[in-house]
Amino acid sequence: NGGRADVQWLMLQPPAPAAAAAVAAPKPQGLLYASSDGQSLQMNVSRYSWQQLAAAKHQHELQPDPEGNVHVNLDVAHMGVGGDDSWSPSVHEKYLVPPGKYHMGLTVKSCVG
Repeated sequence: NGGRADVQWLMLQPPAPAAAAAVAAPKPQGLLYASSDGQSLQMNVSRYSWQQLAAAKHQHELQPDPEGNVHVNLDVAHMGVGGDDSWSPSVHEKYLVPPGKYHMGLTVKSCVG
């Protein structure tokens, strides 16, 4: 569930079949997400929804989607997580994301090799 910053593109692909089980190598396939305006994105890919993560008190309570679906979260901006020490939770001003209108150009493309 770790987020990634300064992402220009990402490609999601299904897991490759085990070599012994594969009769013929399948053509690569997947989804390509790319910034179409040159702006970096903050992204996260998870087997769990935000609702599942918020409701679970312990990791063993999380169950991946039985159909293998994943949740892709793309953000145009991401605020810093805290201060310099445990007793002052304020975020430095340069890491704040002020309220406002934000724009993100995004291209989503199906890829089959």
